[in-house]
Amino acid sequence: MILRLATRPRIADGTVRDAAACAEILMAWVRECGWMPRLWTDQETLFYVSRLISEGRLRVVRHGGRVAGFIATSEGEVECLYLRRGARGAGLGKRLLDDAKLRMPDGFILWAFAANTGALRFYAREGLIETDHSDGARNVEKLPDVQMTWKGSA
Repeated sequence: MILRLATRPRIADGTVRDAAACAEILMAWVRECGWMPRLWTDQETLFYVSRLISEGRLRVVRHGGRVAGFIATSEGEVECLYLRRGARGAGLGKRLLDDAKLRMPDGFILWAFAANTGALRFYAREGLIETDHSDGARNVEKLPDVQMTWKGSA
């Protein structure tokens, strides 16, 4: 089921009340994709998301009274962007990425796994370009990945 946007989604800073929902979105994505190794327990994932929230690096998109997705950023980098299964394809990822573009107008990089072809297509559609590739030696998952860059609004 694709989420219909009858009401306007809201993007806001993540709060401690959002941590469990964000952790579940991330864990569900790992289970669904089939190629991603499960390296962390549910509790470790919750700790990771809670840390992003406490550091002020996580933004959520809420729709229909619940968290539909989230994005985590640091200076000049999008660290991750995940959506609930039913929220994908409804423009919410674009909204989160546009929010990051407003917050980092000079540009940013992100890394996406090479196997995540849907994400790579999405980022290319949104104006990011491939700027580097890795065999996975630099990430904990040991999976090949692609660096994409948004050059900024200038």
